[in-house]
Amino acid sequence: MNFDWSDYLNYSESVSQKNSVIESEIRSAISRVYYSVHNTAAESIFKTNKVKKQHSDLITHYKSDKSNVSNQEAGKILSGLRFDRINSDYYSDTSKLGSNLGKKLESVILQAKEFKRLTGL
Repeated sequence: MNFDWSDYLNYSESVSQKNSVIESEIRSAISRVYYSVHNTAAESIFKTNKVKKQHSDLITHYKSDKSNVSNQEAGKILSGLRFDRINSDYYSDTSKLGSNLGKKLESVILQAKEFKRLTGL
C-alpha cells in the first residue's frame, strides 16, 4: 500500500484548525504542506516525463510549460511553498515567514489547494 501524500495536507489543516501556538508544530505543518504537494506532483510527473527527481526540476517542469498557463502558475506556487518549507525547516529567524506563523500556515494550505486545482492532482 502506498502512502497517501494528501495525509500531510490533512495533518497541516488539523494543526491550523486547532490554532496551535507551538512553533515547532506550525513549522512542521508548513513543511508537510510542501511535501504533500511536491510528492503528489512528483509521482505523477516522474511516471510520464523524463524529469530529474529533484525539487528544482519539478518546479522548472511546471514553470516552463509555455502551452499551459495553469501549469506556469502552479510552478510559481510550488516554488513559493518550497521557499516557505526551507525557511520553516532550516532557519530559526522567522522574518521570511512573517510575524504570524499561524497565518502563514493558513496561507500555504490555501496555496496547496490552488496548486491541486490548477494541476488537477
